[in-house]
Amino acid sequence: MHLVMFDVDGTLTRSCQYDQACYAATMKHITGLDVDTDWQNYTHVTDSAVTEEILSNNQLPLTLATEAECHFAIRLRTMQANDPSLFAPLTGAPVMLQQLKQAGIALAIATGCWRDSALIKLEHSGVVVDGIPMATASDAHSRQQIMQLAEKRAAQCYGINRFDSVIYIGDGSWDVRCSRELGYHFIGVGAETENLRSLGVCHTLEDYADPESLWSLLAEFGVHRHSLLA
Repeated sequence: MHLVMFDVDGTLTRSCQYDQACYAATMKHITGLDVDTDWQNYTHVTDSAVTEEILSNNQLPLTLATEAECHFAIRLRTMQANDPSLFAPLTGAPVMLQQLKQAGIALAIATGCWRDSALIKLEHSGVVVDGIPMATASDAHSRQQIMQLAEKRAAQCYGINRFDSVIYIGDGSWDVRCSRELGYHFIGVGAETENLRSLGVCHTLEDYADPESLWSLLAEFGVHRHSLLA
C-alpha cells in the first residue's frame, strides 16, 4: 500500500501570500517586531519552529508562541470574513482530493501550518479533508517530524504497520529537502514549479485542473485507481 501525503499552503490552498501577511501582522502584534517572512532564512519552515526561532533570537519568552498561534487563527478568521475571495483552492484541488478518496487511495496531510489555521484555510477554500489523517506544526516543530507523524497516523488509520512508499506533494524547496531526507517520492505543484525543477524535481504540476495528469504521475510510483481495493 502506498501513501499520498499533501502539504497545505500552495499545494491544496492558494494561501501563501495572505499567510505571510497574516503571520507578519500576528508577530507584530505579539512582539512588536517586524519579522522576516522569507521562510528560506529559517532553520525549520513551520509555524511553530519559525515562531520559536524568532522569539529565541530576540530573547523573548517562548510562552508567547501559544499566544501567537491563537492570535494567528483569530486574524485568519477576521481576514476571511472581510474578504472571502482571498480563500481559494489550488485549481482542481477539491475535485482531485475527492477522486483520490473515492478511488481508495491512502491519504494524509502534513503541513507546517498550526492546526487551527490549516483547518480554517482548507474549510474556507472548499477543500474537504474529513477523515484524512493529519499532522501539523501544533504537533511537532520540524517538517520532517510532522511528515513522519502524518505517516504514522495514516498507518494506524489504514490498519497497517508500514507503507510500501510515501509520495509527498508540496510546493516548497523545503518540501523537496525533507522528502529526500525521509526517502519519500516527491511531486511538486503550484507557482514555483520552475524553481522545483531547478532542484532536480522531475514530477511537477501547476495545479490539478487536469486530474489525469496527477494520476499519470502517481502511476509512476505504483499508485493506481482502486489500488487498495484490488
